[in-house]
Amino acid sequence: MSRSSCELQSYVDLQRSHDYRWKLFEKKDRDFIYVRDRDDKNKTHSLTPLTKHSKQDCKQAWADVQNKGEDNWYKNVKEDSNWSEIKKFILEYLEKSNKGSSNANAKSHLNSLEKINPKLTWGSIKDWLHRDHQYGDSGFRNKLDSLSQIRKAFFLRDGEDPHWLQKQLLERERENHNSMKPRNRSSKQEGAKVRAIISKETAEKYFDENIDQYPLGIWCLAMMLCYGLRNHELWHIQKLDNGFILVPWGLTKSIDDHAVWPLYQSWLDRYHLFDNFKKHQERLNRNSKPDIRDAEDVSQRITLSHKDDRGLCYNNKVLGAYITDHTIGSKGSMPPLLGDNPKRKSHKIAAIPYDLRHTYAVTMASDPNWSHVSEEETAKAMGHSLEVHRRNYQLWIDGDKQRRRLIDGFKHPYRK
Repeated sequence: MSRSSCELQSYVDLQRSHDYRWKLFEKKDRDFIYVRDRDDKNKTHSLTPLTKHSKQDCKQAWADVQNKGEDNWYKNVKEDSNWSEIKKFILEYLEKSNKGSSNANAKSHLNSLEKINPKLTWGSIKDWLHRDHQYGDSGFRNKLDSLSQIRKAFFLRDGEDPHWLQKQLLERERENHNSMKPRNRSSKQEGAKVRAIISKETAEKYFDENIDQYPLGIWCLAMMLCYGLRNHELWHIQKLDNGFILVPWGLTKSIDDHAVWPLYQSWLDRYHLFDNFKKHQERLNRNSKPDIRDAEDVSQRITLSHKDDRGLCYNNKVLGAYITDHTIGSKGSMPPLLGDNPKRKSHKIAAIPYDLRHTYAVTMASDPNWSHVSEEETAKAMGHSLEVHRRNYQLWIDGDKQRRRLIDGFKHPYRK
């Protein structure tokens, strides 16, 4: 017996005088401690991260054997012995915990797991995770997100992670994935949809020409560009003082409640953005009604009666599609709004509503008048992380304008 395993050996010897269901043993080529079922020699479990080298770990393993007695080593093994049973349990959790549109990937992955039916071991789960995907691509990230949802469901039910889906193992995979994501800005541009960037002058000309015929549509577009809004946020925003608005969490995709300043203060009067706020928001609600659910149980529909009330909006995708179908773009009913093509400056491209949100981000980063506002503050105002802001929303910044912002906004400390 090697010196490295003698700590465990003393407990292996000790258990011969006891009749506990679970028996400690070692694998010669592995550092971790294992247990085997007395009644089924083929049923074994790794006690990762407990190792046979550590006296303390061996003591802990022996205590666990005594505490388990005749029970299953993992209490969810018997209840969830195959992926059909697991799928049923996870779907119930998803329906109660998440917005409907956010469950699409998880449901697809549960179908895949049910069909393939991998063993309930981390090695088998990891093989499925890497099947057809690799670190750095979006498919891998989506599968990893689904596994995280599955782990969370088990943790909420059982008070612990399943032995075959530990949080630290998923975090390690996510770290590897993040380290392999594309870093090169030009390569990211090549795969991204080109966004039309709308200048203040172009927007005002379009709004002035169409406001009489499309008052609701112009209000929606002006609000989106002026405040960097997502389509569906038009239904949920609230007015604040000094031209600011509040975008609430839960009802929207934003990560928390956040206040947003207007990109162009003059538009509040020019296009009556606040004067017509209630009227146009009520019309949006009549045309496409939000489906608000209780945040604790999304099977329950609720009505928000106070500005501080919160819930989950279950049909934001439908609300967003309403803006797409009734304003600008190939699906829209309004005249086209042409903006600058960041990749070919001499060409114009037709904008879609979401391009106005990108325009807000690009303008904040490149207009010298906004040089006093940091990118961290802008990211927070737009309701997403700084990483997302840099990766997605600053992708189409004009390099010349960004340099001009630096030059024009720079203050020399020694002018004399």
